[in-house]
Amino acid sequence: MDRWSTHKDLRTMLRTMGHIWPGAPSMSAEDAGLKKAYMKAIRLVHPDKVDPSASPQVKAKAQRIFTTLQANKQQAGL
Repeated sequence: MDRWSTHKDLRTMLRTMGHIWPGAPSMSAEDAGLKKAYMKAIRLVHPDKVDPSASPQVKAKAQRIFTTLQANKQQAGL
């Protein structure tokens, strides 16, 4: 998770999200589909969408992924 979150490129983060979040597909993030891939990733880890019965560790991991993606959204120009 730490190594993943240090990527500065949103496209790379979206392509490799499947490595850190179970069930996340490898998302192609070409210029035309970057926003779509970003929105799909955000939906997977949104704090309101994570299973309420999930462990606190899973919820914390989802929150960290969510905030990291949001922070990198501005750098990508979305």
